[in-house]
Amino acid sequence: MNSIGKFLLFIAIGIVSVPVAHAQPATWASAQQLETSCARGDGVNCYYLGEMYQTGKGVKLDKSKAAEYYSKAVELYTKECNGGVELGCINLGDMYARGLGVRKDRNRAMELLRKLCDAKEDQGVRDIACRELARVKKGSG
Repeated sequence: MNSIGKFLLFIAIGIVSVPVAHAQPATWASAQQLETSCARGDGVNCYYLGEMYQTGKGVKLDKSKAAEYYSKAVELYTKECNGGVELGCINLGDMYARGLGVRKDRNRAMELLRKLCDAKEDQGVRDIACRELARVKKGSG
C-alpha cells in the first residue's frame, strides 16, 4: 500500500491525530519494517524512521540517520508532489516548514500549501492544506 493509501486508511479508521498528512500508526512499526517500506519508496515511512532516530524511540538515538531518512522523505515527497499527488505536497510543505531534510523555508512551505488551500477540487485535501498553512503562518512549523 502506498503512502496515500495508508493515509486514507488511517483517516477511515480514525488513527490520524497529527496535523499533517504524515499519518502515524497506532503503534510504531519496527525500524526494519519501516526501512523495507522506505527503500521501496514510501515517503511516510522514511519520515517516521527519521522521527524514530531523531527521538531514539524504538531505535538508538542517531541524528545522522535521522537526517538521512528525513532527506529521503523529502526526495520522495518532492517526486509525489511533482507528479500531482496533493498529500505529497502537503507533506513536503511540512518538511520545509520544520526544516526536516531540507533547509527551513517558511515561504516555500506556504507556497506549496497555499496552492492546495486555494484549490477547488478536493475538500479534504484543501482542509488539510489550509490547516497546515495557518500553522505555518503562525510560525509553529
